[in-house]
Amino acid sequence: MAAVAAAQEQGAGAILVLSTSGNTARLVSKYRPSVPIITITRNQQTARQIHLHRGCYPFWYPEPRGIEGAQWQRDVDNRIRFGLRSALKLKIIKTGTTVIAIQGWKGGLGHTNTLRILSVPTDPADLESVPLGSV
Repeated sequence: MAAVAAAQEQGAGAILVLSTSGNTARLVSKYRPSVPIITITRNQQTARQIHLHRGCYPFWYPEPRGIEGAQWQRDVDNRIRFGLRSALKLKIIKTGTTVIAIQGWKGGLGHTNTLRILSVPTDPADLESVPLGSV
């Protein structure tokens, strides 16, 4: 899988997966990456089930689903920030580390096709969520 190869090539500290059903995290786990798989989901049952897969650290995102359209990418960015904050608290990753993020091109099941290479910010303010209604 491209995310596992990218993590290895970039020397990433983790792979961050945004998932509704957990299928993407399961698929990444199947390829046995040498880095942790941080999974962010709004589904509590999915978060519990992801614990059963190798290298996965699930986090339940409690905020309600955002508005479709223009606010969707902001919601995605907030979930990524949440995942990075949570992983930093548990010392799964460190500031300045490269992280491979996997997300969908639109909300819902079966749309995961985007891979982003991110750097964990050193400033905690950069990890704060942005309200969905703001500009």
